[in-house]
Amino acid sequence: MSNEEYAALGQRGAAYKALNNPTDLDPIILVPGLGGSGIEGKLSGAKEPHWYCSSNADWFRLWIALGSMVGGYIDCWYNNVQLHYDPVSNTYSNSQGVQTRVMDFGGIKGIDYLDTDLFGAGITATAYFAPLIKDLQAVGYKPGVNLRGGPFDWRKPGNPDGFFENMKSLVENTSAINNGKKVHLLGHSMGNVQLGLFLNSMPEAWKDQYIASYIAVAAPWSGAPKALRAIISGDNFGLGAGDWFSLVDPLRVATIARQAGGIVLLTPEADFWNTTELVKTPTRTYDVDELSQLFVDIGSPVTAAILKQTDGVLSTIKAPGVPMHCLYGVDYPTEMHFTYNNGFNNKPEIQYSEAGDGTVPDISLRRCLDFQHQQPEPVSVKEFDLADHMTVLNDEELLQYVLSIISR
Repeated sequence: MSNEEYAALGQRGAAYKALNNPTDLDPIILVPGLGGSGIEGKLSGAKEPHWYCSSNADWFRLWIALGSMVGGYIDCWYNNVQLHYDPVSNTYSNSQGVQTRVMDFGGIKGIDYLDTDLFGAGITATAYFAPLIKDLQAVGYKPGVNLRGGPFDWRKPGNPDGFFENMKSLVENTSAINNGKKVHLLGHSMGNVQLGLFLNSMPEAWKDQYIASYIAVAAPWSGAPKALRAIISGDNFGLGAGDWFSLVDPLRVATIARQAGGIVLLTPEADFWNTTELVKTPTRTYDVDELSQLFVDIGSPVTAAILKQTDGVLSTIKAPGVPMHCLYGVDYPTEMHFTYNNGFNNKPEIQYSEAGDGTVPDISLRRCLDFQHQQPEPVSVKEFDLADHMTVLNDEELLQYVLSIISR
């Protein structure tokens, strides 16, 4: 987010209020995507890589903590954020002596900015839902009352740390403190995988009582090749400036991604992808049915074991059984195929398609159209020209659309 955009936070919401004077504001819960939930850590005799790393510490911001990503201290950070997968028990654990939890479930501090300064103010470069939240506040929404957040541990797949149960309680509580009003759910990116699975797990009677609508923004319904690249050779998750500067080592990020089932879950789903080639090397190619072998060949059989558990999960997501709005950007260059000519530890040549939002290809975004034929409740689809995966959240047209749904 630019300084100009930061200075303008809330202005569009204020303009909407002045023009439309909405007096009836339905409650809404925002659910972030991959990397979009703040995670806190606690250290109790942690086994750290260096003597200067803290072994004991009360709860502190772990993701993202820009102040921890300097010098040798970044090794401490890598250790604390790393998950470890046990294929025998199909369970995930943190590094020894490290506990984690999501930040401010039900509030907005775990989803507005991903890091804060020493005074607790959000760091502009880490703004996530902050622009949308500020505009909703300007309209009259109150955090913790009719504007709430549902962060989750995106490193884990499925129902991490009881997310479904926590979301059920949050929806019911939000309805109760808003005079029994139904609640709107708005998910971004991977948050829609979580919400899709959650809504599929809930009885129709419960959804009829509590859910006003489900707004899915930039949903990777059948995965995205970019998640595959993160596993093979890493990604800086926007923590840098282009190719010339990065706060994190992409290969270290790849090490984290290879045991993060939430990222493996987002690799292209074989049931929906018809591409014959996702990854190419001088000696062979890998299509969507050969990802398990690819993970073995990059030296990460544990990722292949995770894929065995996550493969097919995306294809189980069906229509949510509630009124639905699918919103996403189109016509933006989007990663599709990767050529590794110099080994998997080096940057690949990336082949792009113009059909997507910069992160998720349209084959995945437009799966929402299938839901129109799976439920009697309406499913509306709105495409935003040249809006990329992240900036769509700060798109004025999207704000107007959302406000038209949740306020009167």
